[in-house]
Amino acid sequence: MSKTAVVYHSGYGHTQRVAQTVAEGADAHLVAIDAEGNVSEADWAAINAADAIIFGSPTYMGVVSWQFKKIRRCHFQAMDERGLERQGRRRIHDFR
Repeated sequence: MSKTAVVYHSGYGHTQRVAQTVAEGADAHLVAIDAEGNVSEADWAAINAADAIIFGSPTYMGVVSWQFKKIRRCHFQAMDERGLERQGRRRIHDFR
C-alpha cells in the first residue's frame, strides 16, 4: 500500500477541515504547517517517506499563504539535493 501525506496550512480552520477530510478518505498522514511556517522533524520524515503528497493552502489575494510557500520551497530543495527525481520520484506540479 502506498503512503500518502496531506500537508496543509490553515489560517482560520477552513483548510484544516478540508485537509482532515481528504486525509481520512485517503488514509493519509496529516501534516499541519504552523503559524511560523514550520513542521516537526517527525512530519518531515512522513513527508519524505510518502509516495504521494497532497498539498493544501488557503488563498490570500489569489496566492497561497507564505507559510505554505516556505514548506513547499524547503521540500523541493531537499528533494533536489537528495536526487529523488533520479530514484523514480517526480513532481507533478512545481509552482516555484
